[in-house]
Amino acid sequence: EPLSRQDLRGVCLPRAQLDGASLQGADLRGADLMGCSLRGAYLCDADVSGARLSGLEVGRSTNFIGHEARVTGMYFCKPSLEQEWLLSVSGDATLRLWNFSTGRCFSTHQLSEPLSCVAATQRWYAAAGQSVYVFECRDHRQVAVLPGAGARRTAMALTESWLAIGDEMGAVSLHTTASWEEQPDKALKLDTAVVSLQLSGPWLAAADRTAVVVKHVGTWLTVKELPVGQCSALAFSPHGMMLAVALPISCAVHVYRCDDRWECLIKLEGVNKPKTTAVAFAPDNTWLATGGSDNTVKVWDWRTGACAMTFCGHSKGVVQVCFSPNSQWVASCSEDCTVRLWPLSTWHAVPRMKNSSSADPVTCVAFTANGKAVVSAANQPHAEIADAHTAVPVARIPQDEMFTAADIVNNLVQGPPNVVAISPNGQHWAYSCGVGIVLWNEATGVRHTLQGHRATVKSLAFSHDGAYLASGGWDKNVCLWNVEAGACVSVLSSHRAKVNQVAFSSTGLLSTCSDDHDMRVWSMPTGTLRHRCVHPRFVWCTGFAADGRHVATGSGDTVLRVWDCDTG
Repeated sequence: EPLSRQDLRGVCLPRAQLDGASLQGADLRGADLMGCSLRGAYLCDADVSGARLSGLEVGRSTNFIGHEARVTGMYFCKPSLEQEWLLSVSGDATLRLWNFSTGRCFSTHQLSEPLSCVAATQRWYAAAGQSVYVFECRDHRQVAVLPGAGARRTAMALTESWLAIGDEMGAVSLHTTASWEEQPDKALKLDTAVVSLQLSGPWLAAADRTAVVVKHVGTWLTVKELPVGQCSALAFSPHGMMLAVALPISCAVHVYRCDDRWECLIKLEGVNKPKTTAVAFAPDNTWLATGGSDNTVKVWDWRTGACAMTFCGHSKGVVQVCFSPNSQWVASCSEDCTVRLWPLSTWHAVPRMKNSSSADPVTCVAFTANGKAVVSAANQPHAEIADAHTAVPVARIPQDEMFTAADIVNNLVQGPPNVVAISPNGQHWAYSCGVGIVLWNEATGVRHTLQGHRATVKSLAFSHDGAYLASGGWDKNVCLWNVEAGACVSVLSSHRAKVNQVAFSSTGLLSTCSDDHDMRVWSMPTGTLRHRCVHPRFVWCTGFAADGRHVATGSGDTVLRVWDCDTG
């Protein structure tokens, strides 16, 4: 049940699993929250004064660090089925390409001016400042430089056939990708700075602060001109048959049919008062989402004009909204420095939330093509990635190339390396960044990704002969792995709470300790339980003496105990 606005003063909730819980406005003064998991929980206006917060889990942010100035644009590019890139441009005059499977910047183009926007297709990508720089995806070779006329470019749209460019003086130019030459007979002049360009099929939609103009790319005839007063966003529907126009002054979104008549199908009035700042169609064309300065995200049945749901939770204006590829989630970013994920499958109005690592407004948000992750950027030289299903930040280490794309999308990578182990002979090493474990043979280069835990792995230990690896996780399980085969040979699941540490003795015993107040000693490799040593508080750590006859434990009652392995 939701715990929003409940009086929970002094309540005892140690080690509770409250992931995704709604605690908005809850009074938690003096509460015992030690070891609680609050990943993705909604804590807006909650009072935790005097609460015990030791060991509290709230997730971690992931940064793609490399830019030295404000990130001004991002774009996803999927040049092949195996590759997925994130492109970013910045005021530091660099265009960076990040491999989404490793989180590593694999290519940097140092250009001669600050950059303001970026666009891409499967074949090309382009970045713009005053000039536009075009590169080929296959070999990152620069194929064209389109010089500007002294005005900063503010919007771009790129397809396989056309490149449209708009600038701060209201000029729109169209270039063919066959030669990258400007088409002088296909120029457009708007009254103010271009705020949005969209290409879809034969249509080009261009918006400035006063009007929206729709052109037929082939004939360059103006098929529709909308003197909207002020436009803040444009969006074509996925199949290119509808165009949504956000009108911030009138707090409305108008949806037009893209045909010869360009009739207005529906007017969504009073959308986000006093200003609508974001609009997006669902990929399945069922819903239309809007966000605005009223701090809300609204989902509409655009065919009937009915508002199906209003999502409240942001404390400042919504900057951008987008749908997941399966149309089941809406993501929104806001000036309140948060990214929130809203479920449409249940229409439950409590969001999963990811806080930005900066104190700056989050300016853009997007789902990856597979819907597994959400990327956002604030006014900082980096982007942040979160798991789309749990809102838990997905950590990848830029200098590390060990995890594959499959590891990331399968949620095996959840944070920076939290535990590392090296076999006694130094031949094998292992580390974990979440629920997945990488096992690496230093001599042969053979690599295994071990999948067995359902929650964060917190401890790893090799047996003294190097034949086995033990792992303890916060899913209450201990897994025993055959090192050479990279296979799980046994799962010890008798602990009743998360496992904090595992340790091998020189005689082949395994010790495990847990938040269930137990330290347990097992015979290996059979996994037979030999002793259960009970403590008054949870057990943080364990380790064997060199002779393997005694095992020590450290407990939450601040007492260090030494146990006899033969008698327990």
